[in-house]
This record gives sequence, C-alpha cells and structure tokens, in this order.
Amino acid sequence: MATLASKRKFLIVEEVKVIRGIERGERKDNMCREFCLVNSTLQIIWENRTKIISAVEQNGWRIRRFRKPERSDVDEELLKCFKQKRGDNVPLSGSIIMTKAKEYAKRFNDEKFVCSAGLVDRFKLRHISFGKVSGGA
Repeated sequence: MATLASKRKFLIVEEVKVIRGIERGERKDNMCREFCLVNSTLQIIWENRTKIISAVEQNGWRIRRFRKPERSDVDEELLKCFKQKRGDNVPLSGSIIMTKAKEYAKRFNDEKFVCSAGLVDRFKLRHISFGKVSGGA
C-alpha cells in the first residue's frame, strides 16, 4: 500500500485521471488511496476540474502543471502581437518576444518585471500549438 506523500506536486495528467475516476463513479476514498492524496487535495482538484480540463483541451498534454502567467495583461498583449505578426507572416524569435514583453510591462508601469527565456518558453507552451515559433531556434 502506498503512503501519503507530503507536499507532492501533481502532474496535470494525474489530476485528469482523478477527475475522470470520480466522474466514472469511483469512490473518493479509493481515489485518495490510489493516488496517495489527502482528502483536501482531492477536493481542491475536484473544485478546479473545469480549469484543469479546459487547460488540457486548450494546450493538449504538453503541459505538466497548470500555471498562470505572472502578468496576464502582458501575456494577453503578447498574444495579440503574436497573432498579428503571424498573420502578416513576420518571423518571430524568442528574443523578439522577450523585447515585446519588456515593452508591454513598461507600458503597464511595471518596473520590476523581469523577462527571461522561461517566460518565452511558457508563453509558447500556453499559446503556440505547432512545433516552433517562426524564426525561433
């Protein structure tokens, strides 16, 4: 029998399995035992099921955990810019995306904003459904 893990991060794949199991009518205590969950964690997964399922439907199984962008306003503006540039068939690289992110953060008066390669990678995972950004490495 598995023991309960403390402070364990659950992958979104596991969360979907838990949700699907409960939807099939499996008992919650059995799901807790099978996935080494405490009841409160299972309850949080169940309450967030619509967000979890929509994230998987939107991004596919490429995401491991559900993360929101740190600055959603910058993320939204980047997405608008990305769609416009792609519509105009302009190649975009990670450095161009980083420059635009810094520009939008400055526009929103965020002097503490730090743009990293990780921001670009997560942006790609959230919004780009094909293999690579045009012009990107």
